[in-house]
Amino acid sequence: MILLLLASMSVFVAAVNLVVFMRNLSYFGFGLYVVMLIEISATFLVVLPLLVFLLLAFALGIYFAFNEEFGDLLNSLLQFLFANQDIYDLIWDRTDMHSLRILMILFFWVMALLVLNFLVGLAVGDIEGIKKSAEITTFSIHAETVYSNFFFLFLFFSKKSI
Repeated sequence: MILLLLASMSVFVAAVNLVVFMRNLSYFGFGLYVVMLIEISATFLVVLPLLVFLLLAFALGIYFAFNEEFGDLLNSLLQFLFANQDIYDLIWDRTDMHSLRILMILFFWVMALLVLNFLVGLAVGDIEGIKKSAEITTFSIHAETVYSNFFFLFLFFSKKSI
């Protein structure tokens, strides 16, 4: 079991390493897109605490309303955050509390419309600046690659001549 986990993690790390290496490939234009992906991921990491706070706020509201249904707080959070169908059936069908139904509708509205559109707006709004920054970063990465290859070749051939 541990070997399977290590194998899956190594395949993931190898794929991420391949994507980072693809920054150096200018023939297909991958470098620009990889740098843009990194920039947008950094923007997402800035917004992530707000997203986690909203998710926890909704999940805690559901937990406090149904704390007798769940064994512990962690179980409630995981069921709500990973969209377990039983919890939504519990809220929608088996309760007379209209405030929980409103809370669930508000959760879907806030998460689906506001947060996702906010993230898309951040990505699209900064796309020209990110593209220019990515082009400059791609050129500097190419220069570093050429320099390191030249330096390696210089050291390799200077050792051969001695």
